[in-house]
Amino acid sequence: MCSKKPGSWEEHREDRVAVTRDIWRQIAGSFYEELLLSKARAISLLSNPESDVRIVAIWVCDQFWNCSRDEEFLHACRYLAMHDTDDFVRAQAISCLGKSLESTQDHSTSQFLAHVTKDNRNSERVRKAAYWALRQIQIGLTEKDEIKRAISLAKEASHKLSDAMPEAKVKQALLGGGHFPGIDWDSVDQIDWEFVDQYALEEPSQ
Repeated sequence: MCSKKPGSWEEHREDRVAVTRDIWRQIAGSFYEELLLSKARAISLLSNPESDVRIVAIWVCDQFWNCSRDEEFLHACRYLAMHDTDDFVRAQAISCLGKSLESTQDHSTSQFLAHVTKDNRNSERVRKAAYWALRQIQIGLTEKDEIKRAISLAKEASHKLSDAMPEAKVKQALLGGGHFPGIDWDSVDQIDWEFVDQYALEEPSQ
């Protein structure tokens, strides 16, 4: 029988859930309770004028309401991925598209993500999210990749909360202390351009 290592990913699952809820509450403010009232209300808040509310609405729809197969949620994520003015919102919406369409090889979404990845007018944050969502849709992600993505998103969240929640608290809950490990999601230099080019041959539909 295999015992858990101290500070292991599984060992801190309950702590991760607790800190995730704290993050949602800190970012969404007075909208936090509304997001947990119903799936329909959470989806409706994806169009809230406040970017922080839209961000948490994406997370709550995905992680709390399990909306990954909900057509209304997918439509909203695609719209946010294309048109939102906040890069953090775009990146989160793109990540959810990857998760929702994992291993489906969805043509139109893959084409869209390839063009987002190649367009250097987009921020690194958005381009990295698009690249890994494209890989997830085309070939799926390993368990190790899923953990990397969770840590990457936690790092982004800790930056959003720098004035409200100490980064050490996020690290402690997610990783049992220490430092966020270096991961290969942190640079567009890691992008496999030959892979991306396979799906960027035509202009994506709007």
